[in-house]
Amino acid sequence: MRRLIITVITAVALLIGTGWLLSPVLLEWLLTRIALEQGVSLAVRVDRPGIGSLRVTEATAHLPGYVVSLQGAHARYNLDSLLEQRLLSLEMAQLRIEIIDASSGADTPGDTPSPWMLVPAARLEVHHLQLQVPQARISGSLMMNPDIASADLVIESLTWPVTVDLQASLDPTGLVSLKAGLPGAVESITVTGNPDQGRIRLDGDIAASGEVFALATQLLLQQTLTGNLTGDFSLLLDWPIEPATLLATACADGNLQFLVAGDLDLGDGHLLDQATVNGSMALTLTDGLFDITATAIDIRARSLAVGSNEWQLEAGSGIVADMTAQLPVTDPDLSTMSEQGQTRANLVLDLGMPGTVTLDDTLILNQPLIKGPVELSMSSGLVSMTSSGLQVFATDLTYNGTKYSLDPDSRLVFQFEAGMDLPISTDVFPPVTASVRSDLDLTVSWDEDMPGRKSLGLSGLATTVLTGPRARTTVSDGLQLELGFAENAFSVRGRNAFTVDLDMESFSLSARELELVANTGSFNWQDNQLNFRAARIDVTTMTVAGDSLALTGKVRADSSTRAMPVNLNLQADLSSGTVDYQIAIKHQVARALLKNELPGWKSSYDLAAGELDLSLSGTFQPAGAETDSKLAGAGSLELKQGVAYHDDLVAADITAAFDILVDSESVQISSPDVQVGSVDVGFPVIDMGFGITTDLAIFRRIPLQVRPLGGRFSIDQLDYASETGESEFNVIVEALPLSNLLALEGEDISADGTLDGIIPLTLSNDQPRVTLARLTARPPGGRISYRSSVPAVNPQQALGLGALQDFRYSLLTADFDYRPDGTLASRVRLEGRSPLVENGRPIHFNLKVSENIPVLLESLRTAQTVEERVQQLLSR
Repeated sequence: MRRLIITVITAVALLIGTGWLLSPVLLEWLLTRIALEQGVSLAVRVDRPGIGSLRVTEATAHLPGYVVSLQGAHARYNLDSLLEQRLLSLEMAQLRIEIIDASSGADTPGDTPSPWMLVPAARLEVHHLQLQVPQARISGSLMMNPDIASADLVIESLTWPVTVDLQASLDPTGLVSLKAGLPGAVESITVTGNPDQGRIRLDGDIAASGEVFALATQLLLQQTLTGNLTGDFSLLLDWPIEPATLLATACADGNLQFLVAGDLDLGDGHLLDQATVNGSMALTLTDGLFDITATAIDIRARSLAVGSNEWQLEAGSGIVADMTAQLPVTDPDLSTMSEQGQTRANLVLDLGMPGTVTLDDTLILNQPLIKGPVELSMSSGLVSMTSSGLQVFATDLTYNGTKYSLDPDSRLVFQFEAGMDLPISTDVFPPVTASVRSDLDLTVSWDEDMPGRKSLGLSGLATTVLTGPRARTTVSDGLQLELGFAENAFSVRGRNAFTVDLDMESFSLSARELELVANTGSFNWQDNQLNFRAARIDVTTMTVAGDSLALTGKVRADSSTRAMPVNLNLQADLSSGTVDYQIAIKHQVARALLKNELPGWKSSYDLAAGELDLSLSGTFQPAGAETDSKLAGAGSLELKQGVAYHDDLVAADITAAFDILVDSESVQISSPDVQVGSVDVGFPVIDMGFGITTDLAIFRRIPLQVRPLGGRFSIDQLDYASETGESEFNVIVEALPLSNLLALEGEDISADGTLDGIIPLTLSNDQPRVTLARLTARPPGGRISYRSSVPAVNPQQALGLGALQDFRYSLLTADFDYRPDGTLASRVRLEGRSPLVENGRPIHFNLKVSENIPVLLESLRTAQTVEERVQQLLSR
């Protein structure tokens, strides 16, 4: 029996010893099985348990969305605590919790127990706590007993360079206290709150400046700025806090005052230098969206850099903004924000720039100013802007090297509504819709090499509808353009509304049916003071594509339908300024052309009728840095059935075809054959034909033939200087019937015979002079018969008059001179016989005659005016 008892005791002892030796393995197996039944993968290592304590060397548990690992845990218990499924205390050397996927966490229950019930120990102490979440890493210590739970943590952001110290405490009544700040910062965030029915309200204040503010702005704006932020806020959260649903269920209200100072990088090379942003805002957080209302935000900067251009901003200028916004707190991406939230801002601009603004190296604005209201809203992927009076000013501008001074009252006023789809890209023009009404009132002046100051005024109203990269602008009839050149003025106004289409993808612009009315100041040309009023410019089509401009249209001297249309066709290279032009005129002249087409025309010559056909084409190249402007062209002018006049001389049945050459120095006109049917000089001048070459300084006619009084007058060559009115040439007279010439003297004298001769003619200041001209009768001579009604006063006169009643001459010469005052002084020599005197003995006559030729010719004409004689010709 004794041996049996010893054996049983030995066996029990061995069994207990074996169990004690195997207890870590059994506990690890048991805990793993229990965890597996709960859907948790657990790996654990424990020491042999004591009577009232257990040490866990290390353990790792994989839960849905979480990984929990600990080291050096020490649990204390007794029989009563084990029966209550609690520990007396739990102390951990290190606890690490990593949230892998926050979305896999369970929803917060509606009736959540107290945190003290969630922890299976009356006292919990973690000496080294690590919590890893997707956007941050938290480390520190944690202590919890029946009186209070407290934590001292360091929070490090994994996306932004920021580290936050956090001290938090919570008692069983729900009173919470929190203080957060950056290491070394004096000012921070403090929060107190109380849980109530599964929710906790936190009330606090914020005071951030210095390093705190610099890192806070780096978090929010991706900028390192100085300044301060002060204010108060309240925050309502589900309790206990579930990280997976923290932002979605939180509610907050706040009032903040802020001041930002530093360089603001706006992206894409845009920078505000030494900027300040000052203002206040009210914040509301609901369902993961921040509602922000800001009042009188004042934004100022020293300069604005856009790409390679820097705009110096005038001191005191800036933007005053009132803003309301709804922004998601989970995603700061601009396009996502616009889809999830909405933003509205009212801006008042006052941007004065004392420096210069360079646009594309061709346009430079000096001291520009932008001022006026702009309202901006962003919602559902669309940015919208409206303005009711945005104004743009500048003191002067430089375009392609020429400086233009702007009148102080010059302005461009916009009233617009615009929408732009997001995301905004600098590489592709975003889809834009806009309606813009612009009021332009601009006056500029400039000086060039020519004396006198030039000025340009432009005003009018326009409405632009912008759809994507295409824009259509409708310009009302309020369009006004004023040009001044020294003493002259020139103005253009829109006759009717017109439209301009712009494609910003292909950079092409087109306009149709553009009708303008132009007025000019007076200017002199060939002693005529011209002044165009209501000249009409009709642009049929105008297209600008890249550097190419094409234009077709008509120009008329006035707005009447009877005005002569000049057809234009222009092709221009905008990069070089070179213009290829074509001009065409087809017109039936039915009234004095120059008088009606050139208002103020008073010169004594004009074209009164005929068919006019002109075509001219060429190239114009503007002046460069080392070259002068160049003009070249060639064309033709044809006139049929023309009627023209000069002073009181009328020419009819004019037919001519002219070749035209144009260059920078002159205009050359030539025609090998000009035919004039008749000229009314008091006696018929018919069948005039000549060639002509002129460069507007020298007229050259080669040759000229005319048949007055039945004879033929011709000129081999004539050079005429139009500027001085000077010329010298010989008129060759052939086969001039003497009877026709003497018929001009009346019915008392008649003769037969034929004259030939040369008349040297000199023009000086357009006044003719003839010196030593001679006409000679052809052999064998002829007969002269003169019946005088005046009685002879002496025997010699009686002899002469008697001989002239029937004088048979064998020699007749007439030498004469013609002075500019119209006096013709002639010397006539006659040799022959008269059967009425001394049986026909030889008689010599030497006669001197002086008379005023203009008076003589005028007496031969009727008392009609030039216009009446022209109308007679046109009515035939």
